[in-house]
Parts: sequence; structure tokens; C-alpha cells
Amino acid sequence: MKMFDDEGEMQDWLERELAEREGLSELIEEFDFGTVRNASWSFKKVLESFEYCFRSLNMLEVISRNENISISAKEILRPDILAYAPETQSVVIIELKNISGPTRQAGTELSAYCAEVNNYLPFISDSDIVNVIISVEWPTLLRRHVIQDILWRRRKLICLRPELVGTDIRLKVVTPDDLGCAEVDLKLSPHHVGGYQLCLYDDELDSHSPDRDRLSAHLPQMKSALSAMAAKGHALGSHGFAFLWRDLWTESLAPYNITMLNVAS
Repeated sequence: MKMFDDEGEMQDWLERELAEREGLSELIEEFDFGTVRNASWSFKKVLESFEYCFRSLNMLEVISRNENISISAKEILRPDILAYAPETQSVVIIELKNISGPTRQAGTELSAYCAEVNNYLPFISDSDIVNVIISVEWPTLLRRHVIQDILWRRRKLICLRPELVGTDIRLKVVTPDDLGCAEVDLKLSPHHVGGYQLCLYDDELDSHSPDRDRLSAHLPQMKSALSAMAAKGHALGSHGFAFLWRDLWTESLAPYNITMLNVAS
């Protein structure tokens, strides 16, 4: 049974539902966002994105419905629904697709809408823009675009499919398996990473009464330095990690160390 004749009918349905409910989450069938034991890295990342987005769908205040949001008078950008989530203070972009042909365009359209939201709010963080794709069909090009956005562009996105449940139309989460992300996994060899180690020396360890716990009082500063490193790496779009560790070897003059590793492209 065909649920919608066209996207206009699909949009009318969703607008009516949102007018009668506090948020989109009331339309979504129950789904376990908990990560599965032994699941692949990509599987877990997609679930994390879905769960993150779901928290912004409990309450929605609709800003626009299929209206042009372009700053430029010569361009047209019409997200199906643009909303605000007061609980998470996020902007929510909802894109609807009812037929299989144009669904491959949904990903690129979301990118354009996100860029325009950034033009209005230049200091908004990427994590404060939540993307929702509601599509009847999920062809390969769309699925691959979604996986790319979540895994590598770190876009916050959730995928939903309308389905008949009895006589009602409900939304079901498109599982990571359906997206095909279980086929993508992250496996690193020691040859894939390189970096350097920052030794935090204590010059008083050479004294007559050394105290190997003296630098422990500065742990908050060390953790702040780690956060700054992570923020810089994220801003550069690089992939890697850093960790702070304590050296228990009594001959070492550096009781704390920070190891930084980059993943080679």
C-alpha cells in the first residue's frame, strides 16, 4: 500500500503530526540505541549519531515549512522543515523523500541547508545542527552519503523510514545494518600511526628528597592541555589521539607523559 502520492502529501502529513505533538520522537517506534557487543567501529559511530539526534527530537518549535531560507535573493534553499529544539538548543533540519529517484540528492541538500544555517549563525557548532532524513526509499548513493557524513564529516544525522503500523503511519529508525556501515570497519596497524611523546619532567627529582607525587597537583592543567590538543586536531580535521599517562619507573625523571599519535593518510 502506497502511503503518500507525492512529497507534498508527505509534508502535509508530517506538519499535521508535529502540530498535534510536542516533538518528532513521539512518531518514532521504540529503538534500542545501546551499542552492540563486538559491533564494528562504524556501527557504533552511526548509533551514537542516531542517539545524539534523537535527544533533540522530543520538543520541536517549527521555524519554517518548505520556505526559502537563502540569504541571497538570487538563490532558493527550501528545507522541508526547519525547527528549533529548546531542550538541546539545537537547530533541526528535516528533509523528506517519497520516491526513489531523487533520494540521492537528500544528502547534498542537507549540506547546503547546514551551510546556510552557519551563514545565519556563524558561531554555531556543528554538533548544534541536527539533521533528519525521512525517506521511503534508501538507495545505495544515499546510504553511502549518510555513512560518509556521519563517520568522516562528523555530521549529526539520523535516518528514518515511514511505515504503516496498523492503520497509522509511524517512523522507524533505519538500522546501521540497513545502511551497510557494518561492512566498514576501522583497523589500524602499528605502521599506520606516528607521533611523538611529550615528557613532563620534574627537575626536583634529582634533589636529596625527591617526591614523585609532586606533579600530581597539576593534573587539572595537564588535562586542560589534552583538551586543547583535541580541539586543535578536530579543527584541522585530522585523525589521531593523545593520552596522558604516569610513568611508574622510579629512574624516570618524567613522572607524567603525553603521547600523541596521528593516523597516516
